[in-house]
Amino acid sequence: MEEQTGGLGEEGESYTELVQVQDDSGTITVDVPAAWQEVNGASLEGGIPDLVAAPDLAAFNETWSAAGVNVRALEGGQDTNALLDELAGNVADACTDSGREDYDDGLYSGRIQYYSACEGSDAVVVGIAAQPADASFTVLVIVQLETSADLGALDRIIETFTVSF
Repeated sequence: MEEQTGGLGEEGESYTELVQVQDDSGTITVDVPAAWQEVNGASLEGGIPDLVAAPDLAAFNETWSAAGVNVRALEGGQDTNALLDELAGNVADACTDSGREDYDDGLYSGRIQYYSACEGSDAVVVGIAAQPADASFTVLVIVQLETSADLGALDRIIETFTVSF
């Protein structure tokens, strides 16, 4: 992962305090830096569980270069490559494709996609589409990294995101 995310700009201080956040339905939980205090856990249309956390939700939602995370839970086994292809369609004009590879964190497996040089900056976007072994649901995780401090946040997000239908 270091080679795909190593181009991040300013150092930024490491996050020392983490908090657990969850969506409004209690389906999704994840640990994020306490500095990412703006949280939206409202479900999407059709009742799709969704969770967004960032220091600035408006900036996260409007650009590819502001730090934050979006975790979405989709019932049933989805094609993980197709989900990442959909993400690619949204981010391709703003970032450089830095590769896709297999993903397995011991709980979920699927694919992980990296984008760099977002919006002419050093920002990085990481997309994960993964499922539990029984493929009963699919989780889509999108993390935007602005500084090297956000790498620690990415690691913690990967270690802690869970979905419980």
